[in-house]
Amino acid sequence: AAFARAGGLRAACFQQVNVGEASMRLGDYPRAERLLREALETAHRLGLTAVVAWVQQNLGVTLGVLGRRDEAVDTERSSANTYGEIGERPMESASRSHLAAILLARGEHAAAEDEARRALALASGPTVLVPRRALALGALTDVLRGTGRLPEAIAAGREAVQLVDRMEVSHENESFIRRARLE
Repeated sequence: AAFARAGGLRAACFQQVNVGEASMRLGDYPRAERLLREALETAHRLGLTAVVAWVQQNLGVTLGVLGRRDEAVDTERSSANTYGEIGERPMESASRSHLAAILLARGEHAAAEDEARRALALASGPTVLVPRRALALGALTDVLRGTGRLPEAIAAGREAVQLVDRMEVSHENESFIRRARLE
């Protein structure tokens, strides 16, 4: 609010996304949705393309948890596509991982696997970002387990957990990755 009163709408928008994301991670999904929708409107108005994609990534996850999966798929797909257009491969990978989880929850196993594998491909190569690769592997683990391909799921889950164990700090998606491995 202080940023907005001082005329710093861009900074206020960033902080609103941060609070919305924190609300999502803490499980306050109705508050997260409200804050993220407001931030999305501001980011659109200010022409902040990368922030729009960031908000959509978090809003898609939030909507998925709230059971509004059709809107969640559209929102998450828009995030992934925008990140792809601006060349943000790691963030596109994260959005596609989240999209895979939402599609899996809708029972769209083939589409979920396609998105999980796209996420994994984006998180591979010479400039691998370990957290994004681990997240993609976690999504793929869930999809493979959901289709009854347990040996493949175990292998993907094992690799995901090994990557998380190599990280020197905890990552925001670590619990999702470890849960995928354990189930």
